Amino acid sequence: MIIEPPRPPIHPPCRPPPRQGARLPRLPPIVRTSRTSRTSPASLVRQAVAGLAAALALAAGAPHPAAAAADFIVVVNAANPQTTLPAAEVSNLFLQKTHRWESGERVKAVDLPETSPARESFSRAVHGRPTSAVKAYWQRMIFSGIDTPPPEKPSAAEVLAYVRANPGAIGYVPAGTQLPDGVKALKVAP
Repeated sequence: MIIEPPRPPIHPPCRPPPRQGARLPRLPPIVRTSRTSRTSPASLVRQAVAGLAAALALAAGAPHPAAAAADFIVVVNAANPQTTLPAAEVSNLFLQKTHRWESGERVKAVDLPETSPARESFSRAVHGRPTSAVKAYWQRMIFSGIDTPPPEKPSAAEVLAYVRANPGAIGYVPAGTQLPDGVKALKVAP
């Protein structure tokens, strides 16, 4: 029996084999999409960049424990079994990172106008960011086609009416606002 030594690899004739320790040229990354996908590779990249930028912008400021002693009251529909939630989870509900309550009901968050002092207090206490930073987050989400912000109601009375009419609703009103039947306060834990 004759044992032959291993043969060197065969390279295509148009390219000589790479020298020992030589650097190979970098090739562009391959973006694969399915044939049924209507999303272009550029759109996927835009969405990924926008999502990452938004996550980094909000992750830089963790929710503050001041949420318990703030100038606002977080309210939910009276049928909602929740009585207390951590500020981080309340933030996730409003940023639509959490879409359903534990009961399975769809979350329907509602905001006050940007100019409302209660909204600024809520944004700083729950999101850990000023209202302008939360608005910038939503602009990136809208631009990238990922999501849309909660609706804005012009007054505390309209926020309360929205929450009373929707079992999965969550909102906030200025501290001291009288809560009607069908709406209850939700304690925000640090």
